[in-house]
Amino acid sequence: MYRISSLLVVLFASCLSLYAQGMYEFTSERLLDVQDLEGYSAQELLLMRNEIFARHGFIFQSSDLREHFENQSWYSGTSRDVSASLTSIEKKNIEMIKFIERKLNRSPSK
Repeated sequence: MYRISSLLVVLFASCLSLYAQGMYEFTSERLLDVQDLEGYSAQELLLMRNEIFARHGFIFQSSDLREHFENQSWYSGTSRDVSASLTSIEKKNIEMIKFIERKLNRSPSK
C-alpha cells in the first residue's frame, strides 16, 4: 500500500509540473496590490511581468528574456502581439508591477 501511495504522489507532482506555467502564475489569477509585490527585486518583478506575456506566447525581442523563457518547458513563442489575449486581471497586474518597478528604480541604492 505504501508503494502505491508513494507512486501516486510522484505521479501527481509530475502532472502538476507539466501544467505549471511559470513561477508567478498567481499574476494571472487574481488582482495584485502593493503588499503582494513587496520584497521582490527589480529582476524578479521584470520576470514576473514578462511571464504574463510569455504565458500567452509572446515572442520576446530582448535576448535575455527570450533566452530565459525559451528555457521554460511550458513556453512556446507564437506571437509578437498578445495584447488582445490578456485578461483584465493581467492588464491591471502588469500596470501594478510596472508601478512598483518604477518606485524601485527611483529609490537610492543602498
